Amino acid sequence: MHFLKAFIAPTVRLVAVVIALSTTPAAFAGGFAFTGPVTSVSGNDPGHVQFPTSEAAVAIRPQSAREKTLVIDNYWIHDLVNQKGLDLRATRFATDDVPAWAYSSITIKNSKFSNIERREDLPGGNGLHIDHIRIGGGVKQDVKTNILIQNVIIDGGDALPILITDGVYGTITLRNVTIRNTTLNNVQFKTDNVGSIDKIIVDDCPGLGVALIGRPGSIGEVLVRNSAGIRLGDTLNAAGRSGASISFIDATSSIPGAVPEPGALSLAAAATTLLLHRRR
Repeated sequence: MHFLKAFIAPTVRLVAVVIALSTTPAAFAGGFAFTGPVTSVSGNDPGHVQFPTSEAAVAIRPQSAREKTLVIDNYWIHDLVNQKGLDLRATRFATDDVPAWAYSSITIKNSKFSNIERREDLPGGNGLHIDHIRIGGGVKQDVKTNILIQNVIIDGGDALPILITDGVYGTITLRNVTIRNTTLNNVQFKTDNVGSIDKIIVDDCPGLGVALIGRPGSIGEVLVRNSAGIRLGDTLNAAGRSGASISFIDATSSIPGAVPEPGALSLAAAATTLLLHRRR
């Protein structure tokens, strides 16, 4: 039996009081257009477990090798101090020789993250790193992880908006992602120590900041469409630069290899099954 490394979370660990809001979605989060009942996680909620007892407001890990799909939909995570907002990771073991249990598909959609602040004057706050959204993997994983972040707004605070790091990733798609009113204002893809990313797709994200921080050859390609004013850089770091191929695609062109939503995957699988039955 293998011992888990920092394995402290059940399938969904909400280290705060979570309120499922089923009234008119647009009435919350400054009029953000949620598409269904909203799960609100606030640092102001009575009973919210604060830092340093909890590093993240919402932390989720696979509980078994069979858990492969994760969907975060209609979340509002807000008003946190010295805590990560959403922390998604592979379940790692005490030795990197054992592949981590990883999600093959992570979807974050129709969600807002706002006012996540770092306070150095509070205990443990000096030098603390926090993120609105953090996704991490393992040195070795049982599967590659594909990610779709769609219809997401990050508004206010001085946490890093999005960090995707230290994992084995297939395709990562950012679609209609907005970052505003934040001290740090970009999405960071970090493969400078370990990990790799096959493809990054940025679609309908005007003005988005994207930083590639990787070892040479660790990020394959970046495709950009409908994202005027994007700030995209392959950052020089101690390991060098990723050397990713960067292409800008015509607005009317389709994007090869984009990550579909889980529902679309199910429909595609059903269509394939039907076709196979017809061939028999």
